[in-house]
Amino acid sequence: MQDEKKTPKKFAFLGYEIGGWGALLAFVISIVTLLLTATDRWFLDSNPVLRFPEIVNFTCQGWYTEEEKEICPSYGKLFVEANPVTLINDTSAPHSYTAIRSEVELDFHGNDSESKSTISLDWFYFGDSDPIAPISVPPQSSISNEIDYYARRSFDKNGELVTRDFLLFSQFEKMIGTGDIKKIKMTFWFDLLNGERIKASCFVPIDNDFIMNAKKKEFVFYYRECFELDPTIPAES
Repeated sequence: MQDEKKTPKKFAFLGYEIGGWGALLAFVISIVTLLLTATDRWFLDSNPVLRFPEIVNFTCQGWYTEEEKEICPSYGKLFVEANPVTLINDTSAPHSYTAIRSEVELDFHGNDSESKSTISLDWFYFGDSDPIAPISVPPQSSISNEIDYYARRSFDKNGELVTRDFLLFSQFEKMIGTGDIKKIKMTFWFDLLNGERIKASCFVPIDNDFIMNAKKKEFVFYYRECFELDPTIPAES
């Protein structure tokens, strides 16, 4: 006969009796699961991550086609098509986050890598034609799409109207065509509903092809790659 003294029938835990080894194991697993769930729900938050686009188009606003030729009107302003911009929520917690605004800063750098000019553009279209609206990103997922950025009027701290971000496309071409600009630093910002801001940056190098095409003024947009590393800084060996 089995010695009943060597086979515990019940265990005491926090004043409660639990029967048998199997019941104890199930109880421990349920406690661990409860703690992990509580940690995810109450202690962890969303983890917003922004990935910069691989391609940017510097485009003339209001361009049209006439006699099979693409034309940028004299009043055409510069806008940027960024494709794709990716928002990631890298968290196991059951929490989404919401992006309510985005802008891109174009910082034009010369030979000395110092900024010669800077403008900021605000998001306007998400995808081909959808007007921009707040974007909610669920946990462990991502949203990726083209975003179009346009100049917008704003006010300074004195309440004065500011329009310096309205850069004529012809002025942009003139700036690139001089050869004085060596790269454009693109910094993408997203404002989140909780007050947080996230950003990602990439660099567009200005090569001879870009310079010569800008001088010709025969294009209504310039398709360029955007790189994570500064192209003017040699990579470490």
